[in-house]
Amino acid sequence: MELNVNLLRYNKPNIITTRLDVLEETMNYLSFFKSLDFTEGILLNKHNIKNSTERKMLAKHIKEHISLSLDLAKQAFNSKEELSYLPLYYSCLNLIKAHLLFMNKRSDLNRNLRHGMSYNEKQMGRDFFNEELYFYKKGAIPFYYQLISGQTIRSKERIKIKIQDLYTQIKDISAEYVLVSSEKPQRIELKGNLTKIGKEQYIMLTNHSYTYGKLPSLRKVKSMKNFRLGRNDSFISKTPIKTQSEIDKFIDSNINKYYMSNYYCNNCKEFHLYTGVSGKKHVFNEELSIALAYFHLSNIIRYNPMHYRKLVDSKYNPLIIALIKNGYFTFIKSMIGHFHKFSFEVNI
Repeated sequence: MELNVNLLRYNKPNIITTRLDVLEETMNYLSFFKSLDFTEGILLNKHNIKNSTERKMLAKHIKEHISLSLDLAKQAFNSKEELSYLPLYYSCLNLIKAHLLFMNKRSDLNRNLRHGMSYNEKQMGRDFFNEELYFYKKGAIPFYYQLISGQTIRSKERIKIKIQDLYTQIKDISAEYVLVSSEKPQRIELKGNLTKIGKEQYIMLTNHSYTYGKLPSLRKVKSMKNFRLGRNDSFISKTPIKTQSEIDKFIDSNINKYYMSNYYCNNCKEFHLYTGVSGKKHVFNEELSIALAYFHLSNIIRYNPMHYRKLVDSKYNPLIIALIKNGYFTFIKSMIGHFHKFSFEVNI
């Protein structure tokens, strides 16, 4: 039997084709989680939550977060562009809370209901990319970040987040990022293969990026462990592989699903992997980067609308406008995939 290196967030892909607008279709799909029976079934079958009382409680809470999230998104898309960022941020925040509930973290969420972030409006005199957010230990988003990244935030630590570091992680606005920045997006695309070294067979990930001529060091690829740098610009698994189940288990255990996204290559007829690259300790994945970018822009609108007008007239205009729908589409696709535990995509 031929062995395949399936570089998927989750082993089961679910690709939907629609005649509707893809964002509208994805929001329709998200609304399924307003059904208590539907959500309870996912909690039992995909997240293995056996206690029926707890499942019912989780499903009720999830329904409220999903309903509020969708209402906020509809409000955003029926508003002026500058008024969309605040409801989109709160929509994303509610979906993050829903994901925490799917992960059976209801008690932890109740102890972390605040944002856990701040923004100092005095930074508005800086270049847009050089502005910063501050991230703390306690709060729904810091708790979620620590859970998915494996990083720890100390009790009195305040993490500075440079705004450019958020936009460089958002794949679906990478063309706009290149337009406004002299730097390449901090993401690489990898293709999976198998290779023989001596008598043993190993997983080999090869560079398929247009932004990186040479693969970065593994220290900068936050999503991966138990790989080593190989010959011919590749990453090689540290342990040999013999069966398809061993390949799937190794990928699942050693590539952080929250720090990767997928792309189906029509030429190769295979799924490729996108993942972020950074030498910094704290790196935020694509979904969190989108939510934090909305948070930042919503603060600018609230504190100083005239500064937003300057941004609209600046070189950053394509980036912040593209973020509105492209960012949200990416965010909810990812969340639906995490809720269902399958790799989710919507195509026309």
